[in-house]
Amino acid sequence: MEELNDACVVITGASRGLGRALALALSRRGARTVLVARDAHGLHETVRRVSAEGPEPIAIVGSIADLKDVHRIRETVLATVAPTALINNASQFALGSLAELAPEVVAGVLETGVVGTTLMAQAFLPALRAADSGLLLNIGARVASPGYPLDVSGTSLPYQTAKRYLTVLAAALRQEAPEVDVATLYLPAIGSAVDLDDPAESLAQAYGEQRVLPLTAVTSAVGDRLAGIGMRWEEWVLSA
Repeated sequence: MEELNDACVVITGASRGLGRALALALSRRGARTVLVARDAHGLHETVRRVSAEGPEPIAIVGSIADLKDVHRIRETVLATVAPTALINNASQFALGSLAELAPEVVAGVLETGVVGTTLMAQAFLPALRAADSGLLLNIGARVASPGYPLDVSGTSLPYQTAKRYLTVLAAALRQEAPEVDVATLYLPAIGSAVDLDDPAESLAQAYGEQRVLPLTAVTSAVGDRLAGIGMRWEEWVLSA
């Protein structure tokens, strides 16, 4: 397994689920991690686990949808390390029709998935440009991948909008900053609301075996992408 000793990776949504699993897996391969999340308690637990597996992480409590928090996150990171990768993992899930969803839920999904993701990309794009082979990786959803028929019955319009926006964001960033490696990984529903004690286990109990991937398949794909192993994909749809 290729080591990531020269990598410094900023991961949003790192307090649970896939964000925590990515932090652990990349740390085991030697990467320095910067962990960002709103949930201080969950983030503390991620830090505890990562510290036992690899390099000491940097933890920052904040919302990527809050401009002041994003500025503070950026200044804290750049004053301490030189990031080589940003993983835009944070998102909010909402299930239901637009008529059923509370306005606060709609706003939260879009503020995190559209505004927050864009603000983080803007904040760290200069650092990634300066890095050797800087990577900006967006975590998307298979149901919102290019060419996938629009069907909001299993999700919601705000969630689909936020996830489909990632394709546009990535395409625009490749034009604006061609020296940055921009990629999007489209995943089946692995459930960001599911907090696993063992982030390497399968989510079959939560979603049924036909719809899930073991988290190890996802973290390995991301780690190999960071290490430059295999195909240099810009978009990859992982299936269970």
